[in-house]
Amino acid sequence: MSHPPDPNADRLSERFELAWLRGTDALADPIVRAQSLCGEISRVVAADRVSFVVKHGPTSQVVATSTTPAIDPRSSEAGWLRQLADEVCRTGTDVQVERQSIEMPSDLTDATETLAIPVTDRDSIDNIEAAIVLQRYTSKPNSLAASLASTRREIDVAATEVASALRQRAAKSERRATAWWRHAPNWKRLAVVAGIGIGFALLLSIPVPFRLSVEGRLEPAKSFGVFAPAAGTLVEMHASDGDVVAQGAALAELRSVEIDLQQERLVGELAAAETELATLRLRQSDSAAAESTHASSMGHSQDAAQSRSRQMVLRSRIHSLQAQADLMSEVRESLTIRASIDGRIILRDEQSELVGQTISQSQWLMQLADLTAGYAAIIDLPENDDAYLRRVLNTEQANPISDLRLLASPDVQFSCRVGRVADTVQLNERGKAVIEVIIPIDVPLPDDVHVGATVVGTIEVGRRSLGFIWFRPFIEFLRSYGW
Repeated sequence: MSHPPDPNADRLSERFELAWLRGTDALADPIVRAQSLCGEISRVVAADRVSFVVKHGPTSQVVATSTTPAIDPRSSEAGWLRQLADEVCRTGTDVQVERQSIEMPSDLTDATETLAIPVTDRDSIDNIEAAIVLQRYTSKPNSLAASLASTRREIDVAATEVASALRQRAAKSERRATAWWRHAPNWKRLAVVAGIGIGFALLLSIPVPFRLSVEGRLEPAKSFGVFAPAAGTLVEMHASDGDVVAQGAALAELRSVEIDLQQERLVGELAAAETELATLRLRQSDSAAAESTHASSMGHSQDAAQSRSRQMVLRSRIHSLQAQADLMSEVRESLTIRASIDGRIILRDEQSELVGQTISQSQWLMQLADLTAGYAAIIDLPENDDAYLRRVLNTEQANPISDLRLLASPDVQFSCRVGRVADTVQLNERGKAVIEVIIPIDVPLPDDVHVGATVVGTIEVGRRSLGFIWFRPFIEFLRSYGW
């Protein structure tokens, strides 16, 4: 089918070429250049959409379109455009859909005319590296091929430049990374590999500080346990957890029925003995008065001797009962437990619930921390790390430094030296073998710090190579099997 020549062909060609030179730049991004080219072709040829499809090996890719938004690469429409570009690259000629055996998706049946033209390689006209697909959804007097004829040469030149730029950008990174390696002689490659290996070995041998990660709790450096002096009933708790008390302040009050009964018995026996002694003294006075008026007899002498003996026994008994009563008063006074020093109360929740219950003698009631002694960090050091710490303690004059912080308040940090390391291994609450390490804290802490707060940090135990620190788990695994 022939079409009448377009009288405005020269003017369209000039307008296309000027617009292309104005809208694209050799230094611009190839994708932007492809979009600009599609937009110019759509305007000059009166196509509703123009797509630029590039061939990448066995597959094709839609890199630019003249419409917004762009085509979804996962859509059936993009798949159909790739299939159409593959057909163009295979035949090397223009392809019109109605003349080919390519089935269109159902969502593209509204296109009234579709034309795909090849884009040749700049170095070889026989090599097809891209395709431009033009589509119309409305009928026009002239076909796409006729509208394209006046500007075909300019479009081919511009499309070839854009396709070459896209190909160069895709291969640029790969060329830069592999060009030298592919063309370098074998000795240079071996030198590079050996240099990298030596550098890595030197890096691993650099000595760096070796630190052990530790975790523990904050405890008073000096504290005293408060225990029940006798079995009885806990009547009242005068202090609660965290209270600061002065020396002599009442902490708790006990009551023992047995002690009360014993004190009452002693008081009764003491009163009875004093009454009997007073009676004997009165009788002795009466007997002495009778002897002064009557003649003495043998019977009166014996009664006086017995009375004096009995008085001596009663005096001794009264003295003993008085001592027992005083002791019992002290015992009863001790049932009111008082603070032995100025300090802070450490009381568990379950201990505060003992009020009104019967407790046994020497049962723990609370802890009294000395405020002037400060705090200490009790660290649960894993048994596997014990050898590193003891090696430093045995070889260096000063104990290692630990950098600790409160887990709940990371801004509270302090550095202290390790104090004492226990000689026994114990299991922590997680069932792991640990060794207790005591680190005295010689820096002031905030007033609101909680006893038992979790502390975390590190203990520096000398210097080791960077490789040992990086591969320490693997090295210790081999050592555990005697390797």
